[in-house]
Amino acid sequence: MLADGIISPDEADTVAREARRLHLSAEDVALLTERARKERQSAQDTSDMPLHRVAAAPRLAVEHYKQLLGQIRQLGCMGDADRFVAAARQDDRLTAHELAVWHHIQQTTASQDGGHGTADKTTRA
Repeated sequence: MLADGIISPDEADTVAREARRLHLSAEDVALLTERARKERQSAQDTSDMPLHRVAAAPRLAVEHYKQLLGQIRQLGCMGDADRFVAAARQDDRLTAHELAVWHHIQQTTASQDGGHGTADKTTRA
């Protein structure tokens, strides 16, 4: 239940039956449902978790990975891509492979938004 964050009609029926069986008020059910939603959201937010806990749970590790990729995309969209590449090349701050990964992520972002925005600037470097 609440695995997808949405209560289906069947799940709502199950909750209502269990609430009656346990003599829970509608307010109790609403509080428990909200608590379950918050717990689900916090379980998906890996930003505050120690990395060893994230790494120990493959599903959390995948979510964390997706969040990190999203942050890298945001750097490309919000920052000056040309200045980023120049800084990365200065004193070999990024390896050639690391910079290639940056370019790949930014190209993917540019192709997803139709080639608009600042992300596509990195392809010239």
